[in-house]
Amino acid sequence: MRKSAPPLPVLLLATLTACGDSSDRDIPTAPPAPPPTTPTTPTTPTPPTPPPPTAVLCPPGGEVGLGVGEQVIVRNQSTYCFNFAASGSVTEYLLGVQSVGEAGVAIRTITVSGQRAAAGQQVSAESPPAGAPPVPDEGARLSPPFLTSPEFRILREHRAAHRAGLARWMEPARELLAERRRRGLQRGAERSPGPQRVVVTGDEEVGDQVEFRVRRTNSRDCEETATALVVGELRAKSEKSMWFLDVENPPGGFTDEQLQELAAVFDDHIYDTETTYLGVENDRDGNGRIGILITQQINKDNGEDGPQVLGFVNPCDLFARGEFDGRVHTSNEGEFFYSVAPDPDGSVGRPRATDRHFAVLPLIIAHEFAHIIQFSHRFSQSGDLMADYMSEGQATIAEEIVGHSVLGNEAGQNLGAAVAFDFDDVQPFPWYLNPWFDLVNYFGWPGGEVEEDTPRVEGAPEECTWTDDGEDDPCRSRPLIYGVTWSFLRWAADQFGEELGGEPIFHQSVILNNTSGFDNLREILGQFGLLEDLLAQWAATFWMDDRPGQSDPRHVLASWNYFNMESRLKTQAWLVPERVAFEDFAEEVRVRDPSIAYFLVGGSITPQFSLKVEGAGGGTLGSDIQVWLVRTR
Repeated sequence: MRKSAPPLPVLLLATLTACGDSSDRDIPTAPPAPPPTTPTTPTTPTPPTPPPPTAVLCPPGGEVGLGVGEQVIVRNQSTYCFNFAASGSVTEYLLGVQSVGEAGVAIRTITVSGQRAAAGQQVSAESPPAGAPPVPDEGARLSPPFLTSPEFRILREHRAAHRAGLARWMEPARELLAERRRRGLQRGAERSPGPQRVVVTGDEEVGDQVEFRVRRTNSRDCEETATALVVGELRAKSEKSMWFLDVENPPGGFTDEQLQELAAVFDDHIYDTETTYLGVENDRDGNGRIGILITQQINKDNGEDGPQVLGFVNPCDLFARGEFDGRVHTSNEGEFFYSVAPDPDGSVGRPRATDRHFAVLPLIIAHEFAHIIQFSHRFSQSGDLMADYMSEGQATIAEEIVGHSVLGNEAGQNLGAAVAFDFDDVQPFPWYLNPWFDLVNYFGWPGGEVEEDTPRVEGAPEECTWTDDGEDDPCRSRPLIYGVTWSFLRWAADQFGEELGGEPIFHQSVILNNTSGFDNLREILGQFGLLEDLLAQWAATFWMDDRPGQSDPRHVLASWNYFNMESRLKTQAWLVPERVAFEDFAEEVRVRDPSIAYFLVGGSITPQFSLKVEGAGGGTLGSDIQVWLVRTR
């Protein structure tokens, strides 16, 4: 939450400078005033002219000269100061105050202040500075078409339920892998035991029945109490998939023709695309196929109230049954995806229309198949699992690239808002919906019916985390680990994929690297600079990509046109930096790791101006805070 802080003393400043804490530096004093002259005629005494101010907010330091589009990044300082020389022309800078902490829980109150040396020309902070480049008029600004789609409503509920269940689904797998390492089964030595049995051999024919163990969605372990027994009948079989229907599913579900159509989408688009980009799953059970079970058991676990998970993969499927002294029970020892069953009459839990579930199921499977690939490689190495946010961000990349395959698009095309949000209503299903939903929420989309004066969510994006859930995160009801992480991975793939040997090499490295979170990114991307610098460049891209005058190639997203998003969406749906002029101001802002507070400082600098970032009440900043400036014009 931002609020005004007490005003600061008047400044005397010179060139644009970045420096540390000035408390241990000499403060320059003004030269002595000349002696007064004696008037030749009597006059009324006037108060003496006060001397120029002697205190400065930011001491001189190394000059930082920025051309339009260039960025300077500073870190590891207790305070940050920038001095701007007087200029009669209109200039503008994007200021980012960014946490580079990973945990998602630390939050700091920071004061951002600016001050002029003396009174001079000012530009209102309520509107863009005079002469700002116009935003192209490409038609009416639109709301993201989220609220009108029934498919989106059930997807939104699924995302909420999936995020809520993620920790408990993953917890036992992490614990068991850690125990395996403690027992001496290290990467490169003894690996994961093979399956004790093959539940689905691949030789089954349509009409055959198989008993499956289905993990209860509310379970926190993989033991017998977390297991439901389900008999599935094979109803469709393709080169890469086998589709089973629970024999107890309610009536009105998928027809055989619909299952065959889903199988074709899986083989032709989901499997081929994802294995090209992410790598081939290890095929633990050796049947050459992914098993897909559509079961009313998930409907039962969902119940009638609250968020409804549409489907999931169980990481415990990749352990052997009975492993770890019998603690692994709910396992089918292979690669499986579990889906709710269509239930038009609501005979098991909430009613679920068959046609709507048919429309969204390919997107859910595209996301979850990425997890199967991730899990299978990490498990086979007895290594650490990917951090949840990295795993989910990459699975959202999978949604995007499968959407490209279905719609005939590809990475690097600089696609705009019309494609991202399907404004022209030409896509059978909006494949790109999920990451953009997260991004507009990250930037403060309030939801509901949005009028021109509807306020954005207070505290977005700076108080919203994309690596975890914060207790008082203003975006907490809209999990961001999917789409915001997607945006970093998409930027990194666009920037560095070719130098790494191709975009698929980058994605596969994320899976195979066997480290987690930011450490994983540091190892893969370290040749291109410090991760902290990359995070600053990525953060600036949201404002700079395709903007007129942008010149830094690190601020380019080749696959999508962010400036076009700003041009076509209502202002509440995209990044709106706090706009201030080169005049006295002081604001407090709360920044959670690893997010960013954005300010746009612009106008004519008359006279000199200083910008300072420090801890609340003049205190020092934590080591996780870095500050950067981009000259935008």
